[in-house]
Formats: sequence, structure tokens, C-alpha cells
Amino acid sequence: RLRSAIQHMTELGLIISTLIALTLAISASAVIDLIGGPAFADAAPILQIQGIAIVGVFLTQTLQNALISLRHQQSLVITNAIALASVVVFGVVFVTQLGPIGGAYAVVAAEALLAAMLAFTLHRVAPTVLPSLRFTWKIAACVMIGLSAVLVPLPSSWLSAVLGGVLFVAVAVGLRAIPAELVVALGAPLYGET
Repeated sequence: RLRSAIQHMTELGLIISTLIALTLAISASAVIDLIGGPAFADAAPILQIQGIAIVGVFLTQTLQNALISLRHQQSLVITNAIALASVVVFGVVFVTQLGPIGGAYAVVAAEALLAAMLAFTLHRVAPTVLPSLRFTWKIAACVMIGLSAVLVPLPSSWLSAVLGGVLFVAVAVGLRAIPAELVVALGAPLYGET
């Protein structure tokens, strides 16, 4: 049961976080303009890169939940301490070489390292619980189609982001990338089921 729950959480978390990262990447310039105004337009590429870290955050949360369920909190303390140290090291190296955008790369790299360490730890303590990532080709297909929204000449990046999100969800539904349990759970209120 734990493996099934972790698998479904991983699939759902990666779909949702990738959708958020995609729409954020498309609408980054509009988001920055809304928050800070045109004076901060140079921050849009940084936001696009940091959006990728959202995917890592969702994945690491699921893996951490699995380790907590297995009572391996000590492993969590160690991996998170290493990740914290790595973000400082990555930050110094990347910011020194790339400037502000290097900070965004440092965050993404640290999240990726944390996810890899958590996956390694989970594989070591309970290999049968480690979620399979065979489904990620479906998410990649959703991203490719969703990104095609930027090729459509629309008056604002907000509309492009909405179109990209709609395309992403349509492909996810078509490929059955969304876990059946979620479809049932979302459909129940619509049809009055309990």
C-alpha cells in the first residue's frame, strides 16, 4: 500500500509541479512586470529557471514522506544537511561565474541533488517503495506540446501561459498521465458521488 501511495503521489506531484513550471516559464515576463514593474524585466529569465526547482520540491516532499513513513528521519536530517551545504557551495560557484542567474541555477542544482540523495536513500532502505519514473515520458510529451503555445501569436504572455496549460492538461488526459484515482476524486463532486 505504501508503494502504491508513493507512486501515485509522485505521478500527481510531478504532473502538477511541471504544469506550474511550464506556465511560469511562459508567463515569467508578465509575472515580473506585475510584481515589480518594467524596471525588473531582467529578472524574468531567473524566474523561468527557478520555476524548474518547483518540480524538485514536489518530488523531494514525496520522497521525504516515504522515508518518514518508514521511520528513517535520521536519513532525512543527513540528506537535508548535505543539500543545505550544497546550495551554499553551488551559490558561491554559480553566482561568481554567472551573476544573479547563477543563483537560480544553484537552487535548481541543490533541489536535484536533494532528490537524488533521497531516492538513493529510499532505494537503500526500501527498494520496493521507490517510485518508478517510467511514466515521465508522458510528462515530457505534455511539456513539448504545452511549450508550443509560445509559437502562437497571442497579445500577451498570460494568454500564452493559459494556452500552454490547457494543451499540457489535454495531452496529459489523452495519454492517461493523470492517476485514475485523481480523476475519480475530481469527478465525484461534479456528479454528486460520495
